[in-house]
Amino acid sequence: MLGRRHGRLAAGELRAALCDLYEFWLSKAAAAAGVGDPGMPGGVALVAVGGLGRRELVPYSDLDLVLLHDGTTPRPVLDRMANALWYPLWDAKVGLDHAVRTGDEALSVARSDLRTAMGLLEVRAIAGDEELAARLATAARQQWRRTARKRLPELADAVRQRWRRSGHLAQSAEPDLKHAGGGLRDIAVLEALAAAQLIDRLDDELRQVKRLLLDIRTELRLELRRNRDVLSAEQADKIAADMGFGDRFALLKQLYSGARAVRYALEVALRSATGGTRRLRRRPLAEGVVLHGDEVALARGANPAKDPALLLRVAAAAAHTGRPVAHGTLRTLADSAPELRQPWPADARSELIALLGAGEGLIGVIEALD
Repeated sequence: MLGRRHGRLAAGELRAALCDLYEFWLSKAAAAAGVGDPGMPGGVALVAVGGLGRRELVPYSDLDLVLLHDGTTPRPVLDRMANALWYPLWDAKVGLDHAVRTGDEALSVARSDLRTAMGLLEVRAIAGDEELAARLATAARQQWRRTARKRLPELADAVRQRWRRSGHLAQSAEPDLKHAGGGLRDIAVLEALAAAQLIDRLDDELRQVKRLLLDIRTELRLELRRNRDVLSAEQADKIAADMGFGDRFALLKQLYSGARAVRYALEVALRSATGGTRRLRRRPLAEGVVLHGDEVALARGANPAKDPALLLRVAAAAAHTGRPVAHGTLRTLADSAPELRQPWPADARSELIALLGAGEGLIGVIEALD
């Protein structure tokens, strides 16, 4: 069925159709199991989190489902409902992450488990007591807003550990679309930070990157017919043709550019959200360049428009110190730094040599400037 859809539906349309199909089946199965039956004791709802909760489900994905109850339904009744829902999915070889919980139990798990806390931000009723599901959704968002700032060190550590395991998408010949730095998991973190009102919502550029990642992931699953998110060169060739790119290099160019934007946005978001309100000291690094807190920034009075080598001086200082360039400084340089005329002045050539001599430290700086 997936193969026949492919070729007639674009990737986004396929995801929507897949969600509709699952929701139709689950709502019918839930009704047959008695979920939402007014004759049943207590309030019960079948809710989705994860990809189905966000309506971003890609082919061959697991389902994340919770049978939510208000605590008054007898346990044998809940067990019978759960078995009627879970066993047909297992028999159909559908991957399933499932739980039977009250709202308070779900919130308690979220307080100790980041993945659960972030998943509950997109909880959505499939069948049954919609008011019960809405109360959980509201409470989960309120709890996240209250606790997110305190959990930022834990969140940042989890992000960096994942980057060490999966690498960075824009630096991988065969990237992991979900877990690598700049991938879909990073976008989920950005959305969670926005839900906590610690950063702004995704801008148009990042929303387009998210759609591209989801579309490529959808096409990859269709090609492989299994749950896998690592894009090989062979599959990239086929997917590029299916998506209307000239070749895999054109596809990867756009993918890598988008991934760099996502990774940079998350690095900035984590720094700004954890920065606190203490007064930051400025330490001179080079002419017109200072270390402000933990970021490389322009000194007061520095004027990129009148100092053509200043951009390279900032980059070299950041690469050698291993500190990121402040977001405001990057904006100022992008708006004001002039294009260097040929031949380059001696100080600009000197700063370029210093930048190139920084080794691995220059990679992140170049990506930030890009």
